[in-house]
Amino acid sequence: MKERKNEVRHLKWFGIPELVPYLRPYGKNILLMVTLGIVGSVMDIFLPLFQRYALDHFIVPKKLDSLFWFIWVYVLMILVQVIANYFSFQHACRVEMYVGRDMKRISFNHLQTLSFSYFNQNSVGYIHARVMSDTNRIGSLVSWSFMDGIWNLSFIVGATISMLIINAKLALLVLAIVPVAVLLSFYFEKKLISFDRRVRECNSKITGNFNNLSFMVSAGDQINNPVSETEYDYFITNEFASIPVS
Repeated sequence: MKERKNEVRHLKWFGIPELVPYLRPYGKNILLMVTLGIVGSVMDIFLPLFQRYALDHFIVPKKLDSLFWFIWVYVLMILVQVIANYFSFQHACRVEMYVGRDMKRISFNHLQTLSFSYFNQNSVGYIHARVMSDTNRIGSLVSWSFMDGIWNLSFIVGATISMLIINAKLALLVLAIVPVAVLLSFYFEKKLISFDRRVRECNSKITGNFNNLSFMVSAGDQINNPVSETEYDYFITNEFASIPVS
């Protein structure tokens, strides 16, 4: 069996153009996921401002004028945030599951077209482990990680604008530490990505002991031709759950 080398291939534009064909069928879900995520982050920005208003107009002067309407607006804002977050998470789940499913389907279709000599030179278990692990990772990146990035970015921008409006000098002092935080984040991110790749590679080699070509063919058939989505979900959840894939 050939020795595999840990080579990192750097794709142009972080490989985003290669992912577009898999994301295009779920563009509506991605758009709703991002839009609702931004709405949820805006509500998070407004909450401290509402609390500031309550302190300045109700608690400090000890007055209850317009408290009734304040409560109604505050409750309405929380309901909007809950609804936005719920549907944003729902669409993120759909994107993660559907993109992962499509990539697994195409990967197993391709594997079944390869010659037997390829499987004589490469561990079937290792290939299976990488297909399952990498497609799950990509599905998570284009859904949860992408949504988290959009949410964090919109929250930072909104919070910065709010701080500058309230107290520009204090806001600038706070923003002075941002460059340092960004540099530290990039440094540790590279370290974490490197360790994550090494761990997943090691785990895939361990899983490579499941060297069974018939399982590969049957798994591809189950994923490519399920009787229903329920059967696909059952096969992925139950049959693959016992295999230790990162």
